[in-house]
Amino acid sequence: MDSIPNDNIQTDDPVGSDWEIVEVVGDEGTFRGRVYNFIHLQISQTSKHFDTFVSVLVIGTSLTFMLDTVTSTFVTPSAHKAFDIFELGSVIIFTIGEYSLVVIRLGAAFVFLTYLILFVTI
Repeated sequence: MDSIPNDNIQTDDPVGSDWEIVEVVGDEGTFRGRVYNFIHLQISQTSKHFDTFVSVLVIGTSLTFMLDTVTSTFVTPSAHKAFDIFELGSVIIFTIGEYSLVVIRLGAAFVFLTYLILFVTI
């Protein structure tokens, strides 16, 4: 990715980039920070397995959708049933994951709202 050079800033970078790479780390003291670190930093083996699992679900769902729309001799009716079961399982997993993230966001909003109410009443 190319950066737009700024003539006012002197750098020792041979490429001439003014961008600085900053690693963002979530607060380990909060649940939201631990979830952020789990999903984005992927320090632990479990988080790497989680990322691989989600990637396999996305690719598998795409492939089963494509193969499920094919009406040819190499895709049997039992294969169509297996594709439908896999897609249903993927939809259930993604729905649970999405709603759990909504609950986390609502929890953070509730905490913010509580602090806001306390601040206004003081």
